[in-house]
Amino acid sequence: MAESSQVYPPVVDAVGRVCGAVVAVFNQPNDMDARASQAAEEQYQAFHEAAAEYCQQGRKMVDDYSQRVEKFVRDEPLKALAVAVGVGMGLGLLLSRR
Repeated sequence: MAESSQVYPPVVDAVGRVCGAVVAVFNQPNDMDARASQAAEEQYQAFHEAAAEYCQQGRKMVDDYSQRVEKFVRDEPLKALAVAVGVGMGLGLLLSRR
């Protein structure tokens, strides 16, 4: 019996160290989580930058078109009025048929 009591303490100590190491591994932040989070953040930033660029291009196009329309109305007021009346009548006819 003396021999069996001497064998168990080293086994218990070894099991305790293994359990402690396992707990330490699970408590450490996972490197894959950090990489996945960083990749998601990079993708978000790229999307945000692309969306901002497209919005800026859209604003520029609308501004350019607005300036062209304004110039046409100033240069050709009668044609602009005729176009506006024609568009209004066309929309009125389309909407009245519903």
